[in-house]
Amino acid sequence: MPIRPYQPADVPIMLEIIKTAFAPQATLQPPSSAVRKTMALLEQELAAGGALVTEFDQHVVACVLHQPRHDALYFHRLAVLPALHGRGIGRALINTVEQLARTSGSARVELSVRLELDQQRRFYESLGYQTIGYGSHADFDQPTYATMQKLV
Repeated sequence: MPIRPYQPADVPIMLEIIKTAFAPQATLQPPSSAVRKTMALLEQELAAGGALVTEFDQHVVACVLHQPRHDALYFHRLAVLPALHGRGIGRALINTVEQLARTSGSARVELSVRLELDQQRRFYESLGYQTIGYGSHADFDQPTYATMQKLV
């Protein structure tokens, strides 16, 4: 499945993919902001960095957003249509983000993952990511997410 930088025409489908992929996280505390994402918010995030998309049968089926942060390339909103889970699409997108980091001179790749999402955290660990800190969402006095990194 080809992976390429997003194009402006991809943004509407990217928004739908993100909302669909993150819908199960609507019950987390706090709920994922991805389910409330608007076109304007997504365009703001894209302006701060960029995104990659994956195509299947000439249709965009997955995406990941990225942006520079100090000496790291931070990725977020990794989203794959649920019907295509388990096919290595997320792993391929992460590998491409890591290649992008290396070619852009970033020393590491970072991400944040909810503490409640053990399966996702273990997935990132299986790819060589290590927890480097914890943070809390607004109005929470206990950690709600972990920041992970991988040196590239």
